[in-house]
Amino acid sequence: MLLLGLLSPLVSHAQFDYTTNADNTLTITGYYGTNADVVIPPALNGLPVTVIGDGAFYRLCNVSNVSISYGIGSIGEGAFEDATNLATITIADSITNISMAAFWGCGLTNVFIPGSVENVDNAAFYECSRLVTVIISNGVANLGRDAFYGCSMLSQVSVPASVTNAGPYAFFNCTNMGAIFVDPQNSYYSSLDGIFFDKSQTNLFQFPEKRGGSYEIPPQVSIIQPFAFAYSADLTNVIIPTNVTSVPDSAFFECVSLAVAPIPASVTNIGGSSFENCSRLMTVVLPDSVRTIGAYAFAFCGDLTNITISTNVTLIEDGTFYNCSNLLEVMIPDSVTSIGTGAFFECSSLTNAALPGSLTNIGDYSFSSCPLAQIQIPSNLNTIGAFAFESCAETNLIIPANVISISNGAFDESSGLVSVTILGSGIEIGPDAFFGCESLVSLFVAGDAPILGPSAFAYDTSATAFYLVGTSGWNEFTESSGVPAVLWNPLIQTSDGSFGVRNNQFGFDVTGTADIPIVVEACTNLANPVWIPLQSLTLTNGLFYFSDLQWTNYPARYYRISSP
Repeated sequence: MLLLGLLSPLVSHAQFDYTTNADNTLTITGYYGTNADVVIPPALNGLPVTVIGDGAFYRLCNVSNVSISYGIGSIGEGAFEDATNLATITIADSITNISMAAFWGCGLTNVFIPGSVENVDNAAFYECSRLVTVIISNGVANLGRDAFYGCSMLSQVSVPASVTNAGPYAFFNCTNMGAIFVDPQNSYYSSLDGIFFDKSQTNLFQFPEKRGGSYEIPPQVSIIQPFAFAYSADLTNVIIPTNVTSVPDSAFFECVSLAVAPIPASVTNIGGSSFENCSRLMTVVLPDSVRTIGAYAFAFCGDLTNITISTNVTLIEDGTFYNCSNLLEVMIPDSVTSIGTGAFFECSSLTNAALPGSLTNIGDYSFSSCPLAQIQIPSNLNTIGAFAFESCAETNLIIPANVISISNGAFDESSGLVSVTILGSGIEIGPDAFFGCESLVSLFVAGDAPILGPSAFAYDTSATAFYLVGTSGWNEFTESSGVPAVLWNPLIQTSDGSFGVRNNQFGFDVTGTADIPIVVEACTNLANPVWIPLQSLTLTNGLFYFSDLQWTNYPARYYRISSP
């Protein structure tokens, strides 16, 4: 229609712009009048008007009331979009099509859709926030996606028998909706207590958002549609039946009063954003049947304090627990191999997160702004993501030998970090990785000096790096970072006169570079050693005599020197 219209010149008549189509009918393309009440005529200059064209009344805020004459068959895309003062529309029963976004954002309060209309297209009445009543006549076959999205004053609606397709989210985000009724003669859809189902009531399409309290999903339901319960602000408790195998994307999005939502053992998938912004949800137990948890599934669940993750989950997606500000601890099972970007970002009460040895990936910002008291980096990990542990509270950090890269900002602003031990050699440390770690005193490195990005350490750091005999790159390290490097070479002296029992105490001298920090540890069984720290000290002037007052309490005791 639009292509044909472009073949003829634009003509103005009686305050309307229009084009002549190939079949000598007219398409209204604009209105330039000043009247608030507009009648779109059935004919102009003796030719019939058949179409209200795309955007014909777009953003015409002076128009309040429109009457469409009989004979006009179609309302084009965005024809009245953002005509915010349009309060009433009379749709002639010759109209067969209301196109996409036709009345998007209008000020309509009441709408009667005649039975001649076969198609109400996607977003046709999107965010008509003053719409109180809509009557959909028998004859309408299609209600498009988001057809009445955001009609926040609409309290109920009746779906006639003729509707064969109610597109996804046709009545989504209608926050005042208390009931969706369906004509019992409809062959495709049904309602039960005002809740929208398919005909067999095994597929739940939409729970009206104004409904509150506790709701038990009927036992025959096996499918819950995405966004089915979204924005149900007064829903407090939901029981999911055992026929359901998936909680889909955004199923309970922003159910801000939902406190209880037990997941049955039949569920294998928790969709993305499925419980996002359920701010009252306190405890979640995911049964072992659950294999996948979607991105942002529990994001912004502010009251969530405990979460049990299924032992069959292998991936914690991006933002899964983003900003769960009251989450205290999380046990991540050995099945998990990857933690996505921002998975626990801004969980500002999270002090304990057990990271399993199975982890091979920790994404960017994964635990950023979590006050973790202890971080045990898994031995299989290769890379620590950017800002992964930014602003954490860990005091003593060990980086396993398999880690080859610490990304930019990984531990930035971790003001409680006192010591870092790096067991690998030549590891890459990105820009700002330890910038802002104002309490960092010691960096112990088992291999060659790390390769540093800009500002890897704070300019005014008081840290000292300690390295082992036979390693290299330390002059360059100090030049790049400003961190002095000192040889760490403590040695237990066994051949001098101080070794052995003296004054009923077993003891020995420890020598090495002056003023290096050490820890003396002991164990009782070298086959299965459990090393216990006995004393932390500094080799003042490069020498210290250690004595063990408890040596007689053990049948055997072995000693070693380690870094703090």
